[in-house]
Amino acid sequence: LFFAGLWLYADRAGRLEYRPKYLKAELFPYESADIEKMVRKLANPDVENKPEKKFLIVYQVGNKKFLEIVEFLKHQKPHHTERVSLIPEYNELDHLTVISPLKDGDNLFKKGRKGREGKGREVAQKENAPKEDFEDKWQRLPSEMKIGKVEAKVIYLKNIKTREDEEVFDKCWKNYHSSVLKAHSEGFKQKWKNGLTYFRNYKRYEELEITNIQERGGFSV
Repeated sequence: LFFAGLWLYADRAGRLEYRPKYLKAELFPYESADIEKMVRKLANPDVENKPEKKFLIVYQVGNKKFLEIVEFLKHQKPHHTERVSLIPEYNELDHLTVISPLKDGDNLFKKGRKGREGKGREVAQKENAPKEDFEDKWQRLPSEMKIGKVEAKVIYLKNIKTREDEEVFDKCWKNYHSSVLKAHSEGFKQKWKNGLTYFRNYKRYEELEITNIQERGGFSV
């Protein structure tokens, strides 16, 4: 019941601020419930034959803790107009894990980063990191394009590592999106590309000029 309840408070990316007292008051107002215990169980469920299985990820950015529902977008399809997530995405390399001790002496995470070497380099890399994550980009695709998400994410993460990379990607998407809408407005039966196909070839649309395409007699790109 607690896990199902979290879905109601998560944003469109399946993330929410981890506030145990607030969640207790909202989900179990008249019952005795150990929120931290349930979070630990969902973060480390110890599923037989699936040692890596997790239902939740607990992480910290600055002085705030967050929860991420691991397979949220596998089961949910937020409306494209819903507000994008303002909560940073969990990244094993970029975020420090939560080490604060719990009542039973255990930790939310068994992994942690040691030392603070290279802090300046890490800060610079973070400042130049893309403003949005893959999920934000994927959610903007028309429903017809949402095919091959897992493979598309691998391609995206491989190519979009800096803000400059993201700017190129966004430009390509703007050009492609505009070209299809223009085609529709002119009466052409232009289909949206398969999402995976688009992610594999997005740079083809970097210098796309809609007027030139129209002059050539179609929107075949």
